[in-house]
This record gives sequence, C-alpha cells and structure tokens, in this order.
Amino acid sequence: MRKITRLLQIWAALFIFLALLILFLPAQTGKPICLIFFMLNGSFIILLLSWVKSIKLVMKETGLIVSNSKELMWAMDSRLNATFICGDPEHISGKNAMALLNKPFASILPEDARDRFNTLIRENQPFSMECLISKGENSTLPVEILAEPIHGSWQDTFHGIIRDISDQKKLQALKKELNRLKKLKNLGDLAGSVAHDLNNSLAGIATYPEILLMDDTLSPKIRASLAIIKESGQNASAVVSDLLTISRGIREECQLLNINTIIKRFMAAPEFEKIKAAYRKVDIEMHLEPELLTISGSYIHIEKSIMHLVINALEETSATAGRGNGTIVLSTANHYTDSEKDGYTEQNLSPGEYVMLEVLDAGKGIPEDCLNKIFDPFFTKKKMGRSGSGLGLTLVKNTVLDHQGEIFVASDENGTKFTLLFPALRSELPMTSQPASIEEIRGCLVAKVL
Repeated sequence: MRKITRLLQIWAALFIFLALLILFLPAQTGKPICLIFFMLNGSFIILLLSWVKSIKLVMKETGLIVSNSKELMWAMDSRLNATFICGDPEHISGKNAMALLNKPFASILPEDARDRFNTLIRENQPFSMECLISKGENSTLPVEILAEPIHGSWQDTFHGIIRDISDQKKLQALKKELNRLKKLKNLGDLAGSVAHDLNNSLAGIATYPEILLMDDTLSPKIRASLAIIKESGQNASAVVSDLLTISRGIREECQLLNINTIIKRFMAAPEFEKIKAAYRKVDIEMHLEPELLTISGSYIHIEKSIMHLVINALEETSATAGRGNGTIVLSTANHYTDSEKDGYTEQNLSPGEYVMLEVLDAGKGIPEDCLNKIFDPFFTKKKMGRSGSGLGLTLVKNTVLDHQGEIFVASDENGTKFTLLFPALRSELPMTSQPASIEEIRGCLVAKVL
C-alpha cells in the first residue's frame, strides 16, 4: 500500500507538471511532449493495474485464510465497543460482523465472564482468559481470549484474539481418559492377581460352613453363626469373581448367542427368584424382540451384566416405589444406524447393525456429577457391603467394550435408562441336541459305580 501511495503521488506531480508545461509551450513543441506524456501515463496506469491485481489476489488469499481460521481478531475503543472484527465471527459467536461492530464487545461473552473481562480491561495490562461462548440455545464453544492494550492510538484502546480451543479441550479430555484407563488397567492387573489368591483362601470359608451345617447336633446359636459365615464367604466370592471377570475379560471362546435366551434363562433361575423375593414391590416388564439378531460373545459375561443391571434397577426402583411406579422395563431390539451420529442414542456410533438391550428403572435418577463416575471400580453411592461392591457397572461396561459394543446412560428425576449395543450377526443358532433325562444320567452313574 505504501508503494502504491508513493506511485500515485509521483504520478500526480508529473501529471500536473507536464500539463502546465504543455499549456505554455508552442504547439509544435507541445505535441511531442504531449505524446510522451500520454505514453508515460498509459505505462503508469498499466503498472498500477498490475499492482491492484496483485493486491486483490493477496487480499483474496488472506481472506480465505482468515475465514477458515478458528481465530477472531478484534479491537475496541474506550467505551468498550467493538471497532474491528476480522475472521469468522459466526463460528465463534453465531453472529456476523455487522451485528458485533459498535456494540459492547463483552456482549458475546456469558454473564459470568463479562465482569471478569471488564475487570481485566480496567487493569490496562495484557491478559488471557478462558470461557464458554454460547452459539445458540444448546451450543457452546470453549474459547481463549487474548487481549493487549494499544498505545498511541486515538481511538482503539485494546485489541486481541478470540481463539477456538475446542480441539485442545478434546485432546486434554482424551489424555485424561487415557491416563484414567492406564490406571484402571494397572488396578485391574493388581486386582486380578490378588483376586486369584483370595479365591483360593475363600474356598474354605464358603464351603466348610455348609459341611458343618450338615451336623444335626449343632445348637441353633452355632448354626446361625455358621450360616452368617457361609453367606459372608459367598458374598466375598462373588466380589472376587467380578474382579477376575474384569481383569481377564472375555478370554474364553466366544459363541453365537441370542440375548433373549440369556434373559429368559436368567429370569427362570432359582438365584433370580431369591433376588425378586427381596423386591416384591417392584414389577418387571419384558419387551423382547421376537426376531432378535444373534451376536458373538461370552454367555457368562453377558448374563452377569444383565444380572447387575437388573439388580441395580430393582434397588433404585424399590427405593422410590412409594411414588406409585414400581416397575422396571427390560427390552431388546434390532437397531441399525447408517451415520456417525445415531438418532436414537444421540451419540457417535459406527454405522452398522446392532442388538440393543435396554434396562429402564423408575428411580430418582443419577446425579449429574456422578454420571461420569458410575463405571469406575468401587464407586458407589450406596452402603458398601450391603448394596453391592461398586464393581457391577464396571463389569457391565468392560463386558460391552470387550464385545466391541457401546453403552449409553440417560438419567433424570424420572429414572435411569442403560442402553447396551452389541454388533449383530445374521447367523442362525446351531441346533442343540436334546439333553439327557435325569433317569439316563442316573443310569450312567450307576453303571460307572458298578
């Protein structure tokens, strides 16, 4: 721009000089000079046009760079009104430049950040701050504001940059999650080795009381004590079993499974009858997809996951059953998504076919500050030793991830819904042979004894 200004000044001076010279010279002398003047004038215009074309090209490239940048340059005057906006303001604030100019610059900031911004401005020192800028009703953007005072300007007092730091925040969250997973892996390895040793020690505690209870001569007081020891040993064994499951994962060979079959067998088992008897006020509704696709997985791990989810739902619903809604819902369905953003879960999900398992309770919901912790080992808001060990949901999540699936949680004051998605297969379950009758089994045993 300085070069163009200088050329324009030279051209204007030369133009005036030659124009005056032509006026005072005779016609014969003035014609050649006039010709030279027009040639110089044309050359200068061509040069100027080439400069203008180069400037337009540079400005166009600069505009593309600035418009695609995640940074917004700004300046404001002594009244704290925005006087200059350069970049992509709609990406940062959801508003165009005209809507921001000559308006209080702090108006694009959330209310809790405006006072902090204005206080830092009054200190008249360079500063930086982070905050969330609202881009709409349900959209916010994490930004970093860099500001520096302007010295010597007659109008502007501050200038700076607003930088989109959403990628940095995501990277920080990923690093934090990676560190957490490393800690959990180390904890799992340690828990696995400790659980293996504990399992051997607990075998005697869980089984010998049962042998002693076969003695009919025991007094009721001793019998009651042995029953407590037996139950405690069994509870401890269940915790150790969960630790081993979490640390080892699905090492056993996977097989074709139908989750409906696992649910029905679990519901018909005597163990579940004992669980249901403890929560008589709660009803269980089942909505199972009759044409459910199969999955490849570990029967025992998925059964344990169903058990922990159902027990958790029974406990939560039972605590609020007095409100008149003592029902949990257990459902399965075939689920398909063809985009990265799944419309049902509102979460990122790889395209494909899934088998969906949902458990919905009617409890009071999970507090928002606990939602990110419920899958951590030993995290529980309940009384330890009475309402679980804090490993149930950890086992559920590990099982889903080991099966290359996804798990999502939605919770409010009306209840909590766990959604488990397993990659589906379009394979038929193999035909199973008819199991031998009890008489046949007894016959075989008698033959072996003889």
